[in-house]
Amino acid sequence: MFTFRTFILKVLLFSCLSILYIHGAELPGDWEGYITLPSASLSIEAHFNDSSGIISGTMDIPMQKAYQLKIVNIELNEDIVKFELEGIPGNPSFKGNINIKSIEGLFIQSGQEFPFVLNMAEADDESEKAMIEEIKAFVDSMLIEWDVPGASVAVVKDNKVLFAEGFGFSDIESGNKVNAGTLFQIGSATKAFTSADVALLVDRGVVNWDDKVIEHLPDFQLADKYASEHATISDIASHQSGLPRHDFTLFNLDNTREGLFSKLKYLPMRNELREGFHYQNHMYITLGIMIERLSGLSWEEYTMNNILLPLGMNNTNFFIKDMIATDNYALPYRELKEKNTQIPFFDSPAMGPAGSINSCADDMAKWIQFQIGNGTWHDNEIISHSSMNTMHSPFSIYSKNLLYPELGYTLYGLGWFLNSYRGVNLVYHGGNIDGFTSLVTLVPDSQWAIAVMVNKDGSTLPTIINYYILDELMNRDIVDWSGRYIKRIEEAEKMMAEKQDNDDKKIKAKSTHVLKDYTGTYNNPGYGDFVIDIEKGKLIGNYNGLRIPLKHSVYDIFDAILEDYGSAVLQSRFDMDDKGNIELFTITLESSSDPIEFHKVIDNKLSSIEYMKAFEGVYAYEGFSIEIDLRGNELIMIAQGQNPVTLIPYKDKEYSIKDLNGYYVRFNDKKDVLTLIQPDGTYTFKREN
Repeated sequence: MFTFRTFILKVLLFSCLSILYIHGAELPGDWEGYITLPSASLSIEAHFNDSSGIISGTMDIPMQKAYQLKIVNIELNEDIVKFELEGIPGNPSFKGNINIKSIEGLFIQSGQEFPFVLNMAEADDESEKAMIEEIKAFVDSMLIEWDVPGASVAVVKDNKVLFAEGFGFSDIESGNKVNAGTLFQIGSATKAFTSADVALLVDRGVVNWDDKVIEHLPDFQLADKYASEHATISDIASHQSGLPRHDFTLFNLDNTREGLFSKLKYLPMRNELREGFHYQNHMYITLGIMIERLSGLSWEEYTMNNILLPLGMNNTNFFIKDMIATDNYALPYRELKEKNTQIPFFDSPAMGPAGSINSCADDMAKWIQFQIGNGTWHDNEIISHSSMNTMHSPFSIYSKNLLYPELGYTLYGLGWFLNSYRGVNLVYHGGNIDGFTSLVTLVPDSQWAIAVMVNKDGSTLPTIINYYILDELMNRDIVDWSGRYIKRIEEAEKMMAEKQDNDDKKIKAKSTHVLKDYTGTYNNPGYGDFVIDIEKGKLIGNYNGLRIPLKHSVYDIFDAILEDYGSAVLQSRFDMDDKGNIELFTITLESSSDPIEFHKVIDNKLSSIEYMKAFEGVYAYEGFSIEIDLRGNELIMIAQGQNPVTLIPYKDKEYSIKDLNGYYVRFNDKKDVLTLIQPDGTYTFKREN
């Protein structure tokens, strides 16, 4: 059966330029009401304008995400009003009796008739102003309660900016205050912009969401062959690649975007393709590279030209150097030792498509207005309604847990999370980056949207503010989210304290080696170098600029302390080779996969031709001789009466014998003694020449 719901899903949304003559002047204004369908009531909103006696109109149907439908053939004869929706199958029309404040009649389409009612919307400026003041007072009070320096908030209601404003301080020391133009890092809320970039490529016929990634990036390679060959664009945009976060690889600020992309094949997978949800920054970097290669522009240039400039987001930028070149930006803060402490900006241009945008309340108001406008901005369609609906639709399941009665199950679309709050559908994405936390929330069915940014990382405040504003917009009782989160934090701190007490009571078995044996450079091809040294009698790790003290726990297990991140603890361990030497360092840098393995790096001098050349010669032991010869860049050992074997650099003037497990050759400092170490014993040879 052809229904109203069926036809409205096929609607392309247009802005209203309809101009038709009518008799009378009672129609102009905003009207709200509903169509009574057999199974439910469908909310509708009609907007009529009078320009020099010429009436035009549009209709919105929020539940169907249909906005600015063009109203044509408007007629008003005494107390009867008629009008139609243009370009819709079945010639939908409305006919009803009009009085001063209401219209009642029949909606007719394809021969079917349904009752409808429209009521003149009441102006309620005073209550709206009161709500705005309540929201502002709440934000001010929460900055104090949660000890957050500053916040930037934008709220859109009925697709109009309710307010965009700053609160608190952008710089604690100077006392500079946040305003609507103050720039904040929005972190992973950037992903929605990258998804929008891909949507533009879809609209232009360059790609499809279901295209395999390798069709456009032939060198896309994960550790899993099947995932590499079959992952689609929508798979990686909805975090279903099977690759876990591996975020510590992003701390190497010398990495390039292409460099990170080329190392994907070295990062351990967690699941098979499409087997589960694993939030991922690398896959959005991959989308950025795809955009760059297909467009011939950098991701930043493409986003600027196709999203920011058309929306008039003129203050928004991508790089820290551009952010601090302005005179209006927030400084990043983190709570260290129970005090807000200014920290360095996280400056990683390589991760741009996953989290590098810097924006302000004024500009984010435009972004969220564009989003709930279903891709249309000032009557211009920038992204098709179809692509907008695709991005806002579920592709994967994030969580099946219902944490609170007001919330539903969490899903993920393309660059957006999906959930419900008190029965209202939400489309949202948060962001957390060093010194900043953000949350962007859309309520498309109601034409509401909220953006909250604060200059403190790991903060719950954007979520608390977001829910408070939603409660206000819905005119519902206010839920005490602040109290709830305080309780959760107290419970978590109690659990951590209990765990620490239990750890302290454990017997502390000594380590197997002296501290010096654990030092050195350890390498993982995907993660890079992890350097371990001794500082004031304790082991200190250094990974991409992060100082990580290693506190002994038991045997060769150490607690790795992330001093810069609230002293979070990661477990690490050293392992020995078959000779009892420390050869491997593992650490839980990725919580959802096995510990990451870093192998000890051999001293480069052992492979140096000049260094190896000094070992050349003949060495003898009780009438048995060994010749050491340098051939090309390899050290070769020829034992009397046996085939030549290759020596592999091992450690400190010591080489292992290739393909012979447990066999080693060690030279002394003077290079005149060769010690052959093998399973049945140790033999000392002296140089003859």
